[in-house]
Amino acid sequence: MSLAVFYASALIWAFLCVLVAVVAGAAAGGRPRHWKTALVGLLVGAAFGLVTGVLFSFVAAMTVFPISLLPALLHSLAIYFTPIALSVAAAGVAGLAVGLLERRSAAIVRRCLIVGVAFGLVLGIANAALAPVWMNALIPVLEAVGIGRWSAPSIGVAIMVSGVIMDLALAVIAFRFVRRRWGAASPATATVT
Repeated sequence: MSLAVFYASALIWAFLCVLVAVVAGAAAGGRPRHWKTALVGLLVGAAFGLVTGVLFSFVAAMTVFPISLLPALLHSLAIYFTPIALSVAAAGVAGLAVGLLERRSAAIVRRCLIVGVAFGLVLGIANAALAPVWMNALIPVLEAVGIGRWSAPSIGVAIMVSGVIMDLALAVIAFRFVRRRWGAASPATATVT
């Protein structure tokens, strides 16, 4: 696996974990410093991306043949659910790290962890569904209305750009929802000790 793939993996996970960390930081109540939570997410995501890149390069080398023997349904399910599981794992770590950064109470840490996992699940499902939606619905419609044939690189760029826009939109929605729910925390939970 080339270094470019490792860097790309680290950047992708860093971006997702920054979004998760900011949303989880809103769950802590009070007035969290968003640059600190974003930095925590950046570090967690970059580390997670590098670790999973190394792990995948090792696991892929060991499991290519056994996985190829699986039935087609199990193979496609594994391809679909693995990114979702990884997204939940990375988001859980980012949410836990933000909760530990706040260090206000065990309830705050638990809340940040739960929000991180929940938002990671949403991001994982949305991102896993994005490529099939483009391939099976959007591109045939665009070609049918005469927008031309799409090359593989242009499809990849379109999926990446729409994924970034979708992730940002989901983060804004989640941040507002979480902030409305826990932003005005009670003085007992909002006081830093």
